[in-house]
Amino acid sequence: MINLEAEHIRLIREKLKNLSHSPGCYLWKNKENEVIYVGKALKLSERVRSYLNPRQSDAKTKALQEEIYDLDWVITNNEEEALILEATLIKKYSPRFNVRLKDDKRYPYICISIDEMFPRVYTVRKVKHDGKRYFGPFSDGKASRDVLKLIQKTFPLRKTNIKLPQEKVLRPCLNFHIKRCLGPCQKNISQEEYSKVVEQVVHFLEGKKDVLEKELEVQMMLYSEKMEFEKAALIRDSLDNIRRIRQKQTVINPGGGNEDIVAYARKDDEGQIVIFEIRSGIFEDKKTFALNGLNHASAREILVSFLEQYYLQAQTYPERIILPILIKNDVEPLLNYLG
Repeated sequence: MINLEAEHIRLIREKLKNLSHSPGCYLWKNKENEVIYVGKALKLSERVRSYLNPRQSDAKTKALQEEIYDLDWVITNNEEEALILEATLIKKYSPRFNVRLKDDKRYPYICISIDEMFPRVYTVRKVKHDGKRYFGPFSDGKASRDVLKLIQKTFPLRKTNIKLPQEKVLRPCLNFHIKRCLGPCQKNISQEEYSKVVEQVVHFLEGKKDVLEKELEVQMMLYSEKMEFEKAALIRDSLDNIRRIRQKQTVINPGGGNEDIVAYARKDDEGQIVIFEIRSGIFEDKKTFALNGLNHASAREILVSFLEQYYLQAQTYPERIILPILIKNDVEPLLNYLG
C-alpha cells in the first residue's frame, strides 16, 4: 500500500496542484530517476491522482505504487496528440511497466520511391515523410526480403540506385537482359508506361490481386493487338506469377473485404501477438510480434497497447480488426486518428 505520508509522495501531491484537467501524457519515475511507466489521459489531473489512492485494487497499479518516486507530464492539445506522444515516449524510454513491442525501432518496411520519375522498390528500417510510399511494418527482415524478391521477380522495375533520367543512354544491366527490368536507363520506356507498373506493385502490396489480375489481362491484350509482343510477353509472365501466388492462398470469404484478425498468448512478462491479414477475402499474410512488460497487465491492456503501437506505425489499415475481446471504447482515440 502506498504511504501517503512519505516525503516523495507529499512532493508529488504538491506538484499535482499545478496539473490541469487538460489531455496529455504522464511519466512515472523511480528513485533512480528512471521512467518506469508512461500513460495518457483525456484529463491528466484525475488520471494521475488515481495512482495515489491507497485503496487501489488493480494489481499493476499496486505494483507501480511501490516504486513511484517522481512525476513528469506533457500537456497536449487533444487526445489524438496524447496518443501519438505516448507511443513515442514508450519507444524512447521502454518503461518496465508498459506493454511494449520488442525491438520496435527495427521493424522493416517496403518503400516505393514515387518521388522519382522512375521509382524503385526496396526495404528500409525507418519511415520518413519524404514523398515516398511505405508498406509495413513487417515482423522481421526475412519477411520483407521475401516480399521484395517476389516483387522483383514479378514486376520489371529498375533495381539500380542511379538518378534518372540522364542525358546519355546508359549501358544495360543483367536484369534488362533477363527481362527483369524495363530499361528506363536506356530510355526504352515512357514515364507513363513505367508508372502503370508501379501502380501494379501498389495494388500487389495492398492485397488487391484480383484488381491487378484484371488490369494485366487488359494490358496484355492491348499490347497483343498493337503487335508489341515482347511487352505482352512480359505482362504474361507477371500474370503467371500472380496466378501461382493466388492458387496457394486460402479463400476465407469470397468477395470479402480487408480484415486483420488479432490473437495473443502470454507467459510471465513476455508474450506474442499474431496478426492474420485478410485482403479481398483471401488470407494474405501472418505477422508475429514479441511483447515485453506483460507482468500484471490485463488482456485488455495488452491488446490496447499493442494496437496503438502497431497501427500508429502501419502505413495501410484494414476496414475491420477482429479481436478476442471487446475493447472498442478503449481504442476510440486510435480509431478517430486512423479515420
